[in-house]
Amino acid sequence: MRKSQILRSILVGFCLSSCLWVTPVFALPTGEWQGTIQIPGQALEVVVHLRQNAEGVWQGSIDIPAQNSKNLPLSAIVLDKQKMRFSIAGIPGNPSFDGELNPEESELKGQFSQGGQTFAFALKRPNAEAQLQAAAKEEALIDSLREKIEQRRKEWKTPGLGVALVKGDRVLIAEGFGQRNLEKKLPVGPDTLFAIGSCTKAFTASLLGILVDQGKLDWDAPIQTYLPDFRLKQSFASEHLTTRDLLTHRSGLPRHDLVWYGAELDREALYQRLKYLDFTADFRNQFQYQNLMYMTAGYLAEKLGAHSWEEQIQTELFEPLGMKRSLTSLSAFQQEPDHALPYAKRQNQIKRIPYRSLAGAAPAGAIHSSARDMAQWLIFNLGKGNWQEKPLLSESSLKELHSPQVIMNSHASYPEIPYTLYGMGWMIHPYRGHQMISHGGNIDGYSALVSLLPEKKIGLVILSNQEHDPLPSLLSMELSDLLLELEPLDWSARIKPGMEMAEKIVKGQDLRTRVPNTHPSHPLQDYLGTYHHPAYGELKLESQAGKLRLGYRDLGGKIEHWHYDTFVVKEPDAILDKLWVHFLNNLEGDIQSVELKLDNLAEAIRFERQAPPEMLNPAFLKRYQGAFDLAGIRVEISLKGEHLQVRASGQPAFVLEAVKRDLFKLKDLEGYQVRFEFQAERLKRVIFVQPNGSFEAKPLKP
Repeated sequence: MRKSQILRSILVGFCLSSCLWVTPVFALPTGEWQGTIQIPGQALEVVVHLRQNAEGVWQGSIDIPAQNSKNLPLSAIVLDKQKMRFSIAGIPGNPSFDGELNPEESELKGQFSQGGQTFAFALKRPNAEAQLQAAAKEEALIDSLREKIEQRRKEWKTPGLGVALVKGDRVLIAEGFGQRNLEKKLPVGPDTLFAIGSCTKAFTASLLGILVDQGKLDWDAPIQTYLPDFRLKQSFASEHLTTRDLLTHRSGLPRHDLVWYGAELDREALYQRLKYLDFTADFRNQFQYQNLMYMTAGYLAEKLGAHSWEEQIQTELFEPLGMKRSLTSLSAFQQEPDHALPYAKRQNQIKRIPYRSLAGAAPAGAIHSSARDMAQWLIFNLGKGNWQEKPLLSESSLKELHSPQVIMNSHASYPEIPYTLYGMGWMIHPYRGHQMISHGGNIDGYSALVSLLPEKKIGLVILSNQEHDPLPSLLSMELSDLLLELEPLDWSARIKPGMEMAEKIVKGQDLRTRVPNTHPSHPLQDYLGTYHHPAYGELKLESQAGKLRLGYRDLGGKIEHWHYDTFVVKEPDAILDKLWVHFLNNLEGDIQSVELKLDNLAEAIRFERQAPPEMLNPAFLKRYQGAFDLAGIRVEISLKGEHLQVRASGQPAFVLEAVKRDLFKLKDLEGYQVRFEFQAERLKRVIFVQPNGSFEAKPLKP
């Protein structure tokens, strides 16, 4: 085999994933070895990295600078007294090293073989003593990190954690702590899957960065360039909003999370509802966290990439990065035996809760991953956009994602974090003199935090199977202190008082203003029915054991009278617990709509009362058909398709929309109604209500 054939063979088998996963226990041959393979006509330089994991199993990688190959994984590593053997995994011809250590264990010499040919090799370990000292120091650091993680997990009573810590392209820790299943006492491992929530946003932003690199997308071109039907409620924002705006939370929209949360709507349906959402800030004026804009970013990627967001995340990111366990599907996640169950704190106890599907909003937070897989994601983001020497995302696009785009918070919560900025899928702020790039995630039953210290090439991820868990955030800062060799701060003690105060507020008495000795304006049955909002969907007011119940997906519960026509949800474990429910009457005194403040920043969302089901049934609507005399004018009411229409002689027809039984309004005409009056189920008269008065019409004889 010629020299060029040997080089090509090694490149053909280039492996995309590293084998360095768990904490090393250093033995004498561990560390870095430098040397050459004496290929005819050339001394091929190589750098070999060797280590043992916590179980004593040898692991390693090899760099071949002349071929721009780095971190090629080693396999079949065997140390037998002074003899050592190992192979380069996945390369044709089974390239293998078979050598012997000198007594001082500073040199390794022997034969390199591939495809039936054999060549001499010689490796030396430079500064062996210094390497051993550095290895011992690192081992002690990792022990202290482990101790801190488990100490805090027990203190905060978090069921389980998946933790990954990397430095440069080396994984210091990728392992589990605690339990993924409390009931069966099953442990968390390095491959245990967790939901990572909004840490997904950085993946979606990276996917769009790849589309920018491919020339399919411009960060600053209006979205309507690629999606001509894109519409928001404000026309200026519709026409000028860009991809950069989507990813930086500066659209002017508040969260509006209950448009998608629990709705099980697909991406197209959510996209079409954007036009009905109210703004609470001027376009590009301020940061307002917005999941639906990330849903739109995923929708945009689908239109430009010709595949679903889920498929593109798999092929463009998971597969190249070797994230073999990571998923975007909740159903696939649930079928995986090694996944963490979702838990939450309820009445001061840790309880199992249901999974939550994000459905169409998946690009904002639906990825599931493990500590081992997320270590790859950290290494990638600490690099320059390449992975294993192959371009994945351009350095300029990665820099855009990690660069400040908008002020998120200009007020210091703590002196160590004086302000926070937002990039694209990442939060950026100083931490004790170092730049920190991070993002948290939270979805029912899970919390997560991904953090980078790019100047020190340090990355960490903490995954928890408990919702609203403060542990990932506080632990990330405490671990960062240790990794940066700073005087440790007790972030647990700092955060705990605020958490305890928040719990007291939640459990405390409702002190909102209440007018005593009032009553609803109607009997309770008058409030029953279906109410609709074009973006937030339908809610129902139902009767349960003589009381009202708010049915809104799986988020509502029983409601109790507060004052006048205002009620309050009383369901301790429900998302809408303590929410005010306010009913409004029309001029005729009927219950016309209900308002709920579903977003802290937005005005109350108004749901309009819908006609009862029979008023939408063409068979039932036939009872209203006929010809009528309106002050000498012939008026005909007839069924056309599924709707009634009214036509006066010499005038166009108008569609009638049902308001309630026997009452309609004219579509697109404010203030015009048609009311039918029956006597013994026989149509007696029709009343036409207009802004200038009410007029009676009598049925004409056939």
